[in-house]
Amino acid sequence: MSKVSHAVAASVALSLGLLTTTSAFAGGDGGANHFFAGANGVALAVFEVGGPTASAFGGGAFFEFTAIENWLEIEAAFHYLRAHGANELPIDVLLKKPFHVNDWFHPYVGLGGVAVPVLATDTEPLAFHGGVAAVGGAYFWFSKHVGWSAEINDNLLFGGGHVLNEVGGTSGIVFGW
Repeated sequence: MSKVSHAVAASVALSLGLLTTTSAFAGGDGGANHFFAGANGVALAVFEVGGPTASAFGGGAFFEFTAIENWLEIEAAFHYLRAHGANELPIDVLLKKPFHVNDWFHPYVGLGGVAVPVLATDTEPLAFHGGVAAVGGAYFWFSKHVGWSAEINDNLLFGGGHVLNEVGGTSGIVFGW
């Protein structure tokens, strides 16, 4: 198994473990939060159309707010990744449809845009990729204001004469108020 596979498997295992244990710790109405902020780790498999496969690892933060109660949340995420010999700073803006299943489990799906400035690569000094991102994930609330975020994403990126498909996941802590 590759490093990306191990990281994604560990994130899924942790999320499933939290899913089975959080009902005992959940308290209050997790759906009352209208603003969210968090920090997470990222693991991606990077597929270049007609080119090699690589892995990307990093971390970052996100901020999200409820635009339309129970219908639309808007998220902005900023990360640092080391991918295929490059230092990337992806910026995502996502429109997310939440599903408030109960007080502690809030899955969602989302779609948005992604801009990826590439600060330096092994062969190029600077590049830029842009594209679309599709996500599916969930918040697992331990209490009304603290939870865990787990997400699977697929980014289709264009730029520099390349088409990249990044598939992976993020996982980390989330705070709501």
